[in-house]
Amino acid sequence: MPTKLEVKDCPMCGARKSLQTTVTKKPVDSVNGICFDCGYSYETNEYQLTLDEVNDERMVYGLPLIDSLRPQLRKPHGADYKEIGMCNKCGRVYADEDSVAIIKSMLKEDYAPCPIVRCVGSLEIRREKKLGA
Repeated sequence: MPTKLEVKDCPMCGARKSLQTTVTKKPVDSVNGICFDCGYSYETNEYQLTLDEVNDERMVYGLPLIDSLRPQLRKPHGADYKEIGMCNKCGRVYADEDSVAIIKSMLKEDYAPCPIVRCVGSLEIRREKKLGA
């Protein structure tokens, strides 16, 4: 895989030549970087959408819905990750599939408050690396 390393100024803290960026071109373009001064980090995430998620996107773009996903030629890097629900204020984690499904349906309605009474945060979906992956 052709890979290119770049050292840039960090846009978050302004440190000069502190942001190391790695750009990989194959099999798909991906970028990740880390600032060695403030800890800012970013990456391109690769993951598998469900049939419902693909059809939701197809509707947005006016494409016909499909009945099944086409088989993929390789496993996405993101297949080593699982989705979790997490509060953006208190950090409470909801990792079981039922909770994640409920949070996703709440997010579709743009209303996903943290169930902890004293917390004013909102629930969001995140991806975390699966154990043993």
